[in-house]
Amino acid sequence: MSRVRRAGALLVVCLSLSVFGCGGSSGMVTGTVTLNGKALPGAQVDFREKSNPTVSVAQLRTDGTGTFAAWADPKARGPKLPPGSYIVLITQMVDKDNKAPSEEEYGQKAAANELHSALPEKYNDPNNPQFTVELKGGTQSLPAFDIKGS
Repeated sequence: MSRVRRAGALLVVCLSLSVFGCGGSSGMVTGTVTLNGKALPGAQVDFREKSNPTVSVAQLRTDGTGTFAAWADPKARGPKLPPGSYIVLITQMVDKDNKAPSEEEYGQKAAANELHSALPEKYNDPNNPQFTVELKGGTQSLPAFDIKGS
């Protein structure tokens, strides 16, 4: 529960900084990922240029409430998601118990090849993306990316 509170507090701080213009930021892009309408924690959200889907612009991870956030300003510190047209690829890597590892454990489990995808592959197919977005710049809240399946 404290991890969710910390993530929520971080989001509030980031949004506050964007509103007051600290650090020259022009806003924040936020969104959620759901699975059959319920929050999907630990999902990887990969934003790729629509004109060149091999180029990943931002790889974000959802928190305990299925939420992700990135700065809209390419000069800001931290994850950035500048204006543009993107395809959005989503995956969720889980361990043998079908649980998404914490951020601390993720790198070790991935390196040890102990993770597998828990979502249907079509949501991570750059040749036939299920989601696309157009970011205009500034603060923007994206509609939920709702994944259907198990």
